[in-house]
Amino acid sequence: MKFTLSPVPPNIKDLHNIDLKKWEEEDTFYQETHSFPSMMEKVKDQPYVIFVGVPGSGKSATARHIALKLKSENCEVLPIKDIRKIEDYCDPHNPQVFVIEDAMGVYGLQQSEFNLILRYKEKIINPTCKDSKILMTCRDIVFNEISCHNFFLAKESNVIKLCYSEHALNEHDKKQILQGYGLDEDLLTPSELTSVSPMFPLLCKLFSKDLKFRSQGAKFFMRPVQCIIEELDEMKFLNKLNYATLILCMMNGDVLSKEILKDKNNVQFIDMKSEVLESCRVESHTDTFKFMDALSAMEGTYTKQCGAQYSFIHDYLYEICAFHYGQQFLDKILLYMDSCYIANYVIPKNVEATTSTTGEKSFDLCLRLNEDQYPLLSERLYRDIQELELYDVFMNDSLKHPQVIQAFIAVLERKSYTELKSLFLQKQEGGLPYLLSQVRDLIKETRTQTNEETERERQCVLIDEKWHSRTCMHNIRVISWVIMYGHYQILEYILKEIKKNDDDIKREVFMDTQNSEHPQSESEVFHDKIINEITESSNATKLLLNCRYIEQTRLLVLACYSGDVETVKAILPHMNRDSLNSICLSNAHTPLVIGCQSGFASIVEELVNAGADASQQDLHGNTPLVTACEGGHLSVMEKLVNVGVDVNQPDGRGKRPLVAACQGGHLSLVQRLVKLKADVNLRNGDGHPSLVSSVYQYHVEEKTTGKKGQHK
Repeated sequence: MKFTLSPVPPNIKDLHNIDLKKWEEEDTFYQETHSFPSMMEKVKDQPYVIFVGVPGSGKSATARHIALKLKSENCEVLPIKDIRKIEDYCDPHNPQVFVIEDAMGVYGLQQSEFNLILRYKEKIINPTCKDSKILMTCRDIVFNEISCHNFFLAKESNVIKLCYSEHALNEHDKKQILQGYGLDEDLLTPSELTSVSPMFPLLCKLFSKDLKFRSQGAKFFMRPVQCIIEELDEMKFLNKLNYATLILCMMNGDVLSKEILKDKNNVQFIDMKSEVLESCRVESHTDTFKFMDALSAMEGTYTKQCGAQYSFIHDYLYEICAFHYGQQFLDKILLYMDSCYIANYVIPKNVEATTSTTGEKSFDLCLRLNEDQYPLLSERLYRDIQELELYDVFMNDSLKHPQVIQAFIAVLERKSYTELKSLFLQKQEGGLPYLLSQVRDLIKETRTQTNEETERERQCVLIDEKWHSRTCMHNIRVISWVIMYGHYQILEYILKEIKKNDDDIKREVFMDTQNSEHPQSESEVFHDKIINEITESSNATKLLLNCRYIEQTRLLVLACYSGDVETVKAILPHMNRDSLNSICLSNAHTPLVIGCQSGFASIVEELVNAGADASQQDLHGNTPLVTACEGGHLSVMEKLVNVGVDVNQPDGRGKRPLVAACQGGHLSLVQRLVKLKADVNLRNGDGHPSLVSSVYQYHVEEKTTGKKGQHK
């Protein structure tokens, strides 16, 4: 190990050392299971590994244990919460182990965290020091949201699923864990050991700490949620102070301390505390030291201490407490709980929740709203929009529930037109001019699109971050989220309000200042110069690039990404026809290419009927037909051919529709193309006849992977 000046600041090192000391204390209970050697081998072989499992299955304990073992081999261990810290703290000369727990969200996929992971893909798969490692943990319900796509995060070689296949605990492992917590290995019969909850490691820890849990016997390991809820029921009546303290910690974002309790300037906390204590039947003037004594008394069973602060010992206990309290006081949950929790755990009545990952079907821990509570949820969602918690609001399925959206529109109706314009249509963050050299880099870009790059491009369009730019340039407009996630009723209401107030839709929604009283901005003038440069520098002379249509095209691309044809229909009547055939500068695609890429046949039909050029290339050289064939979208292909697109038309790189379908293994599409007179003898861009090229790739894949392809 080379000795160089560490890039980690001394104060951060001190904080890491505090964390590592606690890890070492807790690690004394860790038991290496039968599959641990294979997990360790995978970590040593790969630059990054993701530990996936249900709450309480030992994801964090395993990642920490491995990190500590690597620490004994002279690796520096850095517990971080923000993936960006890898860039700040990386040491090119000495091996490091970065540990990121719940890297993509706790209660559900946190889109902002996921986007950061995608952005830092290169640093994750190719660390600055070749011996450095990144260990991440992820709940299985979060992992399932990304694993259906071909993201690098879901690669089998880099994932350890603790509850499945070879890594699932066997009988010997479970007995070892019981012994590790000082429990009798014969506490459970062999049949009971087989039936225990997947959260077994956490349950052993709780069982060893609490006599009340012990009194439940084997039942606690079979149906732990009911057991914990029963204890909370008892606590609520027999130890009101402890219960109220847990709820205060929960409502305050899973953190509580003497300083927080004594802070007289935190008006929101004071109001929340007053309401919680009243609902729990605890005196409002209860001394701070009594709350601190309660936190201390529950340490090891419900709470843990880190420095001067307390939090829940495990996020699953946090969720159970929220469920328990919210059953009676859902109005207070809606008022004070974290927006991410609201998005994932508060749902309309009679809506099916995500299947419980603990295997306990009777408890999914979701709070269900009655119809008279929809206005409360709508008010909360509006407030979250004001605070720019945009992903949590617009990715929330509840906002598409017919009665919830009706209640939300009622909230909008109570707001002034000026307020609506300011919130939904105006920029929430200023942008910077494009740099001409970076736009030239875009023109030269020819990399192949993969699913994670597509997702990254989608998010770039959403925040109007120029994907070719190395500087931070954002155009944050709430209307972008409305369109991206297909909330067409909200969009239609906003458009109606603009019209009702005799305002200009093109100006207010699409930022079109031509023929208006607003002069062209400096940014728009600069855009015009760049557009001229692109047109002069590229061969894509057919592209329509006009500053006037930049925002029109961007929002139309977002509508295409949404997959919601009603959203597309809502904005098309207000758009200039030329914007349909312009590129979106955030990802260099045309709207039609995006519709074809995603396989949205109804959207493709609407775009073509509105005047989109079905044969036009985007700045990457993609054509709608080849794009549809690459994705295997038969219905999209047929719509394009029906409007006159040549079935043999190559894209800008020489690839023909037939070879694109063959290389993707889309047999039915290949058969249909041949029936439509696709020429099997036409040469592809690589000089090979299309089918010859496909067969060649098929044999290369079979030879290099050992797996037979799908081409026939």
